[in-house]
Amino acid sequence: MSAAVHDYQAAVIYLHGRGAHFVLCQGKKPIWGKWQRRRPSVDLCLVHGPQLGLIPFSIGTSALDIDYGEIGELVEAAPPLITLPTQRGYHTYYKDNKPRGNEKFTLFGCHGEVRSAKGYLRLYDGGAAKLADALQRPPAASTAFPADLFEAAEVRVPHTLPVEAPRRFNVLNPADLPPLETVLEGSRNNALFDHLRFWAYAQDKGRHPDEWHARVRRLALQYNAVFPDPLPVREVEATAYSIATWTWAGGGLIDHSPVAQHRRGVKSGKVRRARTTKRDAGIFADRAAGMTQRQIADRRGVSQQTVSYVLRRHFTNEPNQCGGEGRGGNDLFCSE
Repeated sequence: MSAAVHDYQAAVIYLHGRGAHFVLCQGKKPIWGKWQRRRPSVDLCLVHGPQLGLIPFSIGTSALDIDYGEIGELVEAAPPLITLPTQRGYHTYYKDNKPRGNEKFTLFGCHGEVRSAKGYLRLYDGGAAKLADALQRPPAASTAFPADLFEAAEVRVPHTLPVEAPRRFNVLNPADLPPLETVLEGSRNNALFDHLRFWAYAQDKGRHPDEWHARVRRLALQYNAVFPDPLPVREVEATAYSIATWTWAGGGLIDHSPVAQHRRGVKSGKVRRARTTKRDAGIFADRAAGMTQRQIADRRGVSQQTVSYVLRRHFTNEPNQCGGEGRGGNDLFCSE
């Protein structure tokens, strides 16, 4: 008898002794129609061979059947007892004392279903031995089923994720941020922005900007779901795009306090005014030389609307010398 066969048989005996309700399978389908009511004996399981399924709750676990997506962020947020690879994805088992139904979920880009008391999972090659070993080995940390991920049939972000949310634009340390679930209308955009940026700063951005943007957008939507009153999806996507592009380009922490924003606004205004001063002086000189607004626009490479705005802004408080009353102006601004 090979070591693999011995390990498989020992694992089946151990799991069955713990109360495991196995399902005799042919491929992925059960060979018994009423598999939930018929628990095969350990001898029958051993004779049947390695094509066994398992009702997770029968051994005090619930599991996520993940058919699509990378599971890195999921298992980091909610560490499982054991993760078993399948033909298309993964099965992640968690300790659980509550029977659960089959619920679909989407979380961290992963898609699948919950399997607990009303469903079974196929044990692929080596799965029974790995599961038996995990049940006998003391876990390094909590491996409880992440029940706070779920609300009815919907999935929520687990509270063990970064749950920072600002009330003002003065948060420079993520430790100062209160939980997202406490943020009400009026502070949600700020909360989402700071929540997401502090998470994004420390992440490996990968090699493709589109994949990074999709990852940030996905987490932004999950954060938004935690708010008592979520933001419109369009606002969430705009925030995610802004943070994704900024951090992809190497942008880091910025002071968003009112004082800092005012300081940056003053500096930006000075730069803009310096850029337009020379242009405006040329427009005034052309107008004084008798050129029409259209001629000035063609010469300066700007729109006629810009020329009109510059002249109006400069001469709006001058005495009206065009023979009319009302809005001020002088002969440089009179109509052609």
